[in-house]
Amino acid sequence: MIFNKFLTIFLVLYSTVLFSSDNKFKNSDFAKIPILEGGRIKPLDTFARSQLLMIYEKSKLEDMSAIEWLQELLFKPEIAFKRNIFRIRNKEVINTLGLKFNPKHLYSFIDVSISIKKEEKLIHEINKINQKERTPSQQQIFELYFKVRNILDISRSLSLLLPQFVIENAEHAKRLRLEPNQAFSYLEILKSKPLYQELANSIFEKKHDAHTIDESDILSLGRKLETISMDNDTTLLRIIPPPFQKNLDTKWTSPWQTIQQGLGTPLSVKYFKLWGQLYLAYKNNDIGQWMNISAKAFNYSTELGKDLINQQKIIWEVRYNNIDFFTKSVVFYIFAFLLLSLSWIVGAKYLQKASLVSVGIGAVLHTIGLTIRCFIMGRPPVSTLYESIIFVSIVCVISALFMEYRLKNTLGTFIASCLGSILLFVSFSYEKDGDTMGMLSAVLDTNFWLATHVVTITIGYGCCFVASILGHVYLFKEVNLSISDSGPDKKTIQKNMHGACLYSLFFTVLGTILGGIWADQSWGRFWGWDPKENGAMLICMWMLWAVHGRLTKYFNDLTYALVVSLTSIVVVLAWFGVNLLNVGLHSYGFTSNIATNIALFSFFEIFVCFGAFIYIKKRAVL
Repeated sequence: MIFNKFLTIFLVLYSTVLFSSDNKFKNSDFAKIPILEGGRIKPLDTFARSQLLMIYEKSKLEDMSAIEWLQELLFKPEIAFKRNIFRIRNKEVINTLGLKFNPKHLYSFIDVSISIKKEEKLIHEINKINQKERTPSQQQIFELYFKVRNILDISRSLSLLLPQFVIENAEHAKRLRLEPNQAFSYLEILKSKPLYQELANSIFEKKHDAHTIDESDILSLGRKLETISMDNDTTLLRIIPPPFQKNLDTKWTSPWQTIQQGLGTPLSVKYFKLWGQLYLAYKNNDIGQWMNISAKAFNYSTELGKDLINQQKIIWEVRYNNIDFFTKSVVFYIFAFLLLSLSWIVGAKYLQKASLVSVGIGAVLHTIGLTIRCFIMGRPPVSTLYESIIFVSIVCVISALFMEYRLKNTLGTFIASCLGSILLFVSFSYEKDGDTMGMLSAVLDTNFWLATHVVTITIGYGCCFVASILGHVYLFKEVNLSISDSGPDKKTIQKNMHGACLYSLFFTVLGTILGGIWADQSWGRFWGWDPKENGAMLICMWMLWAVHGRLTKYFNDLTYALVVSLTSIVVVLAWFGVNLLNVGLHSYGFTSNIATNIALFSFFEIFVCFGAFIYIKKRAVL
């Protein structure tokens, strides 16, 4: 009874957080408007998140979401420029740029852009240096320069569409064939350029002291128009689909590119006007009008690119972003671990049930998130390191839950909560690269092999981690730690550990063979001693050695547990470590700056596993 009340209260509270909205502008169709970036059509929400991630290292600010930040940057840049979004931790970079130290390591666009402007000569010198030879500070300054350029580019992208010019004098408006006291955009006034030049020349003929206020405003308008014309090099906000095209061979264009390249059509002009109306609704804080125009802009944009845009995928991607399935899954996995730990202390069965339910909810959210990714991308979610991590983690969780279903002794719940939370935490560091649903490299662009070789080998990784955790549990049981007094006996652990090893061996060997067949079809050779291939072979050989040692009685229970425990190191080296070499045909997985983490993890595992093994051996002798 207590358990049911506790679980109900928790689920209600967490569901409130899960689906709540905290801003009046957040839930509009503006977030769904499609844009082409990185070779992929995506919603503006994803574009905003990827841009903010690269600068702020988080997908939202403390007081607003990424899409709200993008709205402000487009329609009220003077406010957005004052927000502290540039995260700079390197003190040498801060000193070089002459920035005032901020304990939170956050700086505004205005501060950073001014400093970057002063150091143009330094940036030019850094550009001459090969990237591999640059110091960390030089590379960070160079990257900061491009981040500033990106923000400036985005903020100026709509300058020709925003109705921000008003001509109050009726006579001047008549000469320009415009309505007085109405807001016009640069694009609309541009149509009256010859008339404006004629009017401006007539004003210039007068002495400067003789200019009326209205005449001065007309001349000021010319200067503003000239300033806006300098925005014509903006290219990042590519929201205009190519006219009359059914593929991506012809690139999408930004509003400025559309006009410059003569790609404007009556349809695009109508779309431009909707963006102008969005600006007015945002400026006037008119929520009803904003919602209405956002819906029109989204529907019209998908109509413009109807042969290229899958509207349902766009909608589901925004939902996927807003719900943030994997972060929610981590919360449930951690909560499950805490409940399970508490149950071992107080001996309460209802806490163990609650822990299992929490893991189950996390697994459901985890699975739904992966399923939606598959639908959006149209391929299995295993094409990048980030995707392989979240896929391996669900393999671990499902395998552990199946174990719990069979044994009902909390061992599976423990493994699922540990591996689910740890691996998803690792995956979050790879989100900072930007869009996690980016285009595939050519070597991976075939769904058949993604659904066979890559999926199979990653399932093998998951089974290896499950076996390794079971090995750790066995060692801790032998050490007789207080935490191991409850739960399954050593015989049960050994049996399940051996079963996990057999599954690992099957999937890694099969995946490696399928990879060889793929390599033969793609590159004309079955095996080429590529680092990735060597890594896969290393796992196969390690698991063969472990299983063979067990079957031939060469390894006793304790030694077998030690060998299986160290499997985690082998998998991490084969999975992540080979990418440090930065060579080979499998170039889609290159990473950097993880050598220290891999080394620390490996030393920790060796210390813990061998420490437990030696302690048990010495105790047996005594």
